[in-house]
Amino acid sequence: EFDLKFHYNYEYWLPLYWRGYEQTTMYTYVINYAEYVLEEEFKRFSKGHKWILNRVEKKSDLKVYEVQNIDEYLAESDKTYKRQGVKKPYSNEMIIRLCNMLKEHDMLKIFKIVDSGNRIHAIECYVYNSNEAYYWLGASDASLRDSGGHTYLTWYAIQYFSNHVKTFNFGGSMIEHVEKNFRNFSATPRQYFRIYKISRLMKLKRF
Repeated sequence: EFDLKFHYNYEYWLPLYWRGYEQTTMYTYVINYAEYVLEEEFKRFSKGHKWILNRVEKKSDLKVYEVQNIDEYLAESDKTYKRQGVKKPYSNEMIIRLCNMLKEHDMLKIFKIVDSGNRIHAIECYVYNSNEAYYWLGASDASLRDSGGHTYLTWYAIQYFSNHVKTFNFGGSMIEHVEKNFRNFSATPRQYFRIYKISRLMKLKRF
């Protein structure tokens, strides 16, 4: 069985179609910093989005910190999946191994936003190289979501990576309310392909 999601720069999958592969068109959202002036784009945000970002920065006790290890993210994500009653689609051990490899190559940044009581409102993990920063993992405390911390943390990351990479990739989502949040940051939608091939045996098992 073959099932992979390709980068949005991969646009021509016809040879795979000829060989019996199938595809689903999906969407990610991308900021090209060459065309994205932070101050000007901020002016174009919706009134609600600007209000949230200004409130967090100027009228709240929330602060952003860089995190050096993945443990805090794993603790928050465990809470999220437990609250939702959903089994985690990955093991913590796998994430730890991946993070250690990324750290060795200086390709991982983790940011959290906390209040004066040291409560974590949101935490986000980014994979990056000299070309692109990619939103990889994120978790937030549902009971603290009205603070706007999750939204502000993403804006903080966008500003941070503007001096380090060429593009910022939100990682994609087909969920309507998530798409709306990404678009609120003036990100451009980009198509990408999920290409897959299911063996005859697997197809028979499904039926």
